Amino acid sequence: MHAANPMATETDASRGATGPGRRIARIARLAVCLLTLPAAAQAQYTYSIANNTVTIKKYIWAESVVAVPSTIEGKPVVAIEKWAFSGSPNLTEVSIPAGVSSIGTGAFAWCDRLTQITVDGLNPAYLSENGVLFNKSKTQLIQYPGGKGGGYAIPSGVATIGARAFYSCDGLTGVHIPSSVTSIGDGAFLGCTGLSVVAVPNSVGSIGNMAFAACRNLSGITVGNHVAALGSYAFGWCANLTGAYFLGTPPSRGTYVFGYSNNSTVYYVSGTSGWGSSFAGRPTAPFSPSTIAATPETRAVGFEAGTTTFAVANAGAGTMTYTAIALDPWMTITGGATGTGSGTIAISYLDNLDTTARTGTVSITALGAAAPKSV
Repeated sequence: MHAANPMATETDASRGATGPGRRIARIARLAVCLLTLPAAAQAQYTYSIANNTVTIKKYIWAESVVAVPSTIEGKPVVAIEKWAFSGSPNLTEVSIPAGVSSIGTGAFAWCDRLTQITVDGLNPAYLSENGVLFNKSKTQLIQYPGGKGGGYAIPSGVATIGARAFYSCDGLTGVHIPSSVTSIGDGAFLGCTGLSVVAVPNSVGSIGNMAFAACRNLSGITVGNHVAALGSYAFGWCANLTGAYFLGTPPSRGTYVFGYSNNSTVYYVSGTSGWGSSFAGRPTAPFSPSTIAATPETRAVGFEAGTTTFAVANAGAGTMTYTAIALDPWMTITGGATGTGSGTIAISYLDNLDTTARTGTVSITALGAAAPKSV
């Protein structure tokens, strides 16, 4: 005689069963599998259920690649609450399913390793481009991944830079804001410590609370002539900000616009009415705006790696000190990235391994210039 093996007996019983018994065993095993998968998904989140739909409130696991589930407990996931994934230290990629129709402010902010946000192509509310999250019509930039480095050219057609869109993007070294943008949301560039110079175009009418706060390496910013409202602490805690150049009349403002930015001087265009000896607690001084000229404005290059140059000059008044930033990863500025008056920008570029043409952008910004220049 042999000792009974409970596991063998159970297995043999299920395998040896015929008719209804065998079907019941199979259904039981399938039920276990179906219950296990949703449970694993559920464990990654805190969430709420209302009207038979799910809102994700917080991601609580530490995976690097996350696919937001389309259902939890058999109910569709339709919303991701504000700050739901914020501060996830390991998150590098996240994908959003077709059914999500609401994403809260800062849902993916302050994720230092996040480089890719993707959206199901069937989603009617959102889309992604080069890892950046937009609304479906691409008129609002919702979230730039915090782990992406280098410069970035916001696509033409974007009208709103959303609240916390670039929050704590330490690796962002430059940004080109196109003339389609009309508003910059609260905290849009809060804590972007890699930014040194920013030009807000004339199309922008409002700059939100803390929009450029805590950009500790920001040395200068040009504010376009249509900005009518500045939020509280818009340029607060920018210890190295020495010059804010306003191209128009004094805008309305919240409290402490330059709070704790104690080295700042506010410059206004000579002859512009409404300016006094101080603005928002900072001293003022007149200046003459410059105009950036680049020759040529466009240049065709081959598919093979190589180098090229652009000439930069001041076509306006005053003194022009410029900064050039390559906004595409296949280009590098090898000389003339900064200069005063006129100069030459040297660029090297990598092989184009694709079969289609590519377009690259170099953004040239000068403090107090009438507008930034792109070549």
